[in-house]
Amino acid sequence: MTVSEAYRPLVVDELARSRAIIHIDLDCFYCQWQGLVAVNYPARDRGVKRLDTVAEAREKCPEIKFVHVATFTDTSPPAYYPSPSPTTHKVSLDEYRRASRKIMDVARRLCPTMSKASIDEAYLDVSEVVKDEILRDLEREHLEWASSEEAAWANDALISADALTEPTLMLPVPIVRWIAMSRKGKEREPVSGSLPGMTDFGILVGDAPPVSYSWGDLQL
Repeated sequence: MTVSEAYRPLVVDELARSRAIIHIDLDCFYCQWQGLVAVNYPARDRGVKRLDTVAEAREKCPEIKFVHVATFTDTSPPAYYPSPSPTTHKVSLDEYRRASRKIMDVARRLCPTMSKASIDEAYLDVSEVVKDEILRDLEREHLEWASSEEAAWANDALISADALTEPTLMLPVPIVRWIAMSRKGKEREPVSGSLPGMTDFGILVGDAPPVSYSWGDLQL
């Protein structure tokens, strides 16, 4: 029996202790009457914020372009009218609901265990997908194992040199080397020390350590 085959049932048991959940939140950019409902990233870089008034946004970013949410009246269907008035027009979110249904259908097809939270938010339980990917990395020997000194704080049992000949096999702790990015996701700096063939993990923002040691982090 190979090391990966011996570890497999232990890894499956360990991964069953927690779930991997993805939260998706769609970006919809439009304004509603004199307040901004959503702001895209270039405008945010200029200091424009959600709920700013149109006048405030123009002061911060004179070249800003506004897109008004679709509206309708008692006698006209929902559309993007050039000069809607709050006295005659009502807000219509029909187009966003249609777009939401299309996107949620895609998410549901890719992840049947999803839960819709709102018109533009959903939670996807990808635990089984993550488990399968980790098991593939295990079989390919693409996982790095922490030494007892590196993972002592985790209070996990580590494999000894002759563990495969012992009656009880103890599961080691994986090393997770993160990819450093700016908070806006524009800069990518691979963490030094990764071994050839090893998987790049996730996005690191803020002052978090570039390396961690746990099965929960590996699921992330």
